[in-house]
Amino acid sequence: MAGDPDSTGQITINGRSYTSLSAAGQAVRIASRGPDVSQTTLATDGWSFWRAQDQHVGDLVTLKELRRRHVMQGRP
Repeated sequence: MAGDPDSTGQITINGRSYTSLSAAGQAVRIASRGPDVSQTTLATDGWSFWRAQDQHVGDLVTLKELRRRHVMQGRP
């Protein structure tokens, strides 16, 4: 399932907007596993849950890794 980020930083999943990566990740877990998902499974670190393509290297990585690379390269 893909989330669509907008210019304000909100992520839209199935027509509903979320203000954090973690909340959007939780919505995906509920959509894929059903409303009775356990709280342990529901807990989501949005930076580790979502993935994106690194535009400089070309590989698909977590946002956490993408952020780390960005900082290490000193990119603005």
